[in-house]
Amino acid sequence: MLGSGGVIVFDDSSDMVYQIMRLARFYAHESCAQCTQCREGTAWTTKILERILSGQGKTADLDLLLDLADNMTGKTICVLSDSCAARSCRDQEVQEGIRRLYRGPPEAVMVA
Repeated sequence: MLGSGGVIVFDDSSDMVYQIMRLARFYAHESCAQCTQCREGTAWTTKILERILSGQGKTADLDLLLDLADNMTGKTICVLSDSCAARSCRDQEVQEGIRRLYRGPPEAVMVA
């Protein structure tokens, strides 16, 4: 069986969470929307990554992305959904980047 592939090369200064968000946005745009997992999964993945990048991320976002990836993989007609899920959050560097970007709730400040 033959297939296709592509390679994108980044240096160490690239923000991998941002790059994965851009890739997820591309997949959401290219989805034919026939399969629910792909239509909804790529859109949700993009929205969650955009929220994380804007500093509005939640602690549950990484678990939500992993759950989305599980629901998107192997359940559609084509592999576009699988491709989005494969890199969205399974990569250790992306997970560390997501944790780094999560700012958490503001600390309480006592005013005298």
